[in-house]
Amino acid sequence: MKDRNQSRQFYQPGELKGWITINYDSMHVTDEKRDAWVEELQRCCSSLGMSTLHSPLLLNSQAPQKALKDMRGDEQFAEKLPGYPPQLILVILAEGAADVRVAVKIFGDAHLGVLTQCVRNTRKGLKMDNQDRSEADGSGNCLAGSVTGESLAPKNSREFFLLSHSGIQGTSRPSHYIVIHDDIFWASPDELKHFSYGLCHVYAKATQSVSIPTPIYYAHHACTRALILFEDPKSTVTDTEGEFDLADWRRWFLGAKEQNNPLFFL
Repeated sequence: MKDRNQSRQFYQPGELKGWITINYDSMHVTDEKRDAWVEELQRCCSSLGMSTLHSPLLLNSQAPQKALKDMRGDEQFAEKLPGYPPQLILVILAEGAADVRVAVKIFGDAHLGVLTQCVRNTRKGLKMDNQDRSEADGSGNCLAGSVTGESLAPKNSREFFLLSHSGIQGTSRPSHYIVIHDDIFWASPDELKHFSYGLCHVYAKATQSVSIPTPIYYAHHACTRALILFEDPKSTVTDTEGEFDLADWRRWFLGAKEQNNPLFFL
């Protein structure tokens, strides 16, 4: 077997400055609308002194074949993974970073940098139970931070179950994490568990750890808020069949002073 160290490389922080990933549902978003928003995003980035790719790469978001094979025993993922919508990957580098020679991995049809892709599933009918009640929380559940699942995962598959929050009442259900691709934590899988648990502690609205990683919460809030910010105040009905007009979106964008704060959507 080839030495794993020969096929893995770690890069110094700062070589790849920033990433923006935009998901488009190919069934509902036309090429015209997508291209218009890409051009607008490039214009905004250029105004901030950032350089963008003139021809963004279109990535069909398929998990690596090995991961697909390992997870075919899981009915839900075997059904949904092949049908992922395409993703448009925009790589935005800080000024001067383009001159840095960086050897990147190839994922699908796009060239990406050091990457870890992990899917979180909440629809597993699994619950944790602590037989030692002296180590349980006030509601009788396992303590927040409890992790298990290596023995439950299929062979050659990296999965774990993490209970990251304390339940108020009833039985708390852990989240099921499936590692699809990992360039960062492969040498120390426990670090990924610690990292995932740590992300559950930085949610700005909560004073204790939450059940899902904070970026998932923030993405949900940002998408929900976008429906309000881009709503036509003169109409309560949205015509999804009409032609897309970027000028109308600009006209009806309900700007707010709070948007100067990166987390204004909270």
